[in-house]
Amino acid sequence: MTEQLSIPAPDVFLNGGLILRAGDFELVPYHMDLAYDFLFAVGYESVQEYFLNRVLNFESAKAHIQKGIDECLEGKRLPWMIRHDERVIGAISLTDIVKPHRRGKPAYVFIEPKLQRQGIALTAARAVTEWAFMSAGFHRLEADIAVDNGASFQAAMELGFINEGVRRKHMYCGDGVYRDMANFAMLREDYLAAA
Repeated sequence: MTEQLSIPAPDVFLNGGLILRAGDFELVPYHMDLAYDFLFAVGYESVQEYFLNRVLNFESAKAHIQKGIDECLEGKRLPWMIRHDERVIGAISLTDIVKPHRRGKPAYVFIEPKLQRQGIALTAARAVTEWAFMSAGFHRLEADIAVDNGASFQAAMELGFINEGVRRKHMYCGDGVYRDMANFAMLREDYLAAA
């Protein structure tokens, strides 16, 4: 029999049942009360060039958070906000969760522009990856990264993900361009061998 995932029930997760520590940061589940903070952290065009549904005003921030909550309730996504000193500075999710296959994708990573290129996204992704493999029982994590997104490309390699190939013009992005996407993946055994 295949090992089962150990993920909190959606209502437990959304009520603070899985807060991850990531260096000086904490990853807290999406909550509508944090919509303004979320908007001020990620509501910039430069943060979201790859996303179709951009977070550029309070209504779109609430819609983004609600979508994350709804997908969590459906068992497809675990959405976190990244906080530092009680202030929201970004977000990350474990999405596309397929329980029978024990796989998911660290995705939807946003970091406040003035805090980018300081390793925050990498630290948050490392915390999610560690939790997924060491606590939740995931077998495989995948990351689809636009080939022109050098920072995310580098972060995936630093985390130990392996580039398994490129899908040409695979994702239509918010700036109206179809982008080639590199498919990165890491198996639990890869993670354990590197630890």
